[in-house]
Amino acid sequence: MKKIVLTGFMLAFGVSSSLAMSYSKPIQSPAQKQYADNTHKLVDIYSKDNKNSKVSAQITFENQDNYNIFYCKQNTIKRLEEYAKVQDQKIAKLYAMIMQMQQDFTYALEQQQAQINQLKQAYYY
Repeated sequence: MKKIVLTGFMLAFGVSSSLAMSYSKPIQSPAQKQYADNTHKLVDIYSKDNKNSKVSAQITFENQDNYNIFYCKQNTIKRLEEYAKVQDQKIAKLYAMIMQMQQDFTYALEQQQAQINQLKQAYYY
């Protein structure tokens, strides 16, 4: 009886291994199958803010380096533009302060040089 059961197991193992070797297509996991079925599309680019609008382009694995992708909520771009304007105004004020300080420093150096020259003249007389 043991020989019959052992022979049956060996026969089943032989048949299953021969069938496994005869199947030439590699086994794919569900994630690989989805990746293979998809045309390597990562993201759709819409012409407007909602998904009902027309798809103007697609970002794929091949062209993903051509895009900078960021996600924002409503009015974020407007707030960023306003923030950039405020920062530009602050930069302009700082630039004006630097120019004024540079002029003050130049004036102070000129006054100091004039005093040095007066002291040199007084020393020689």
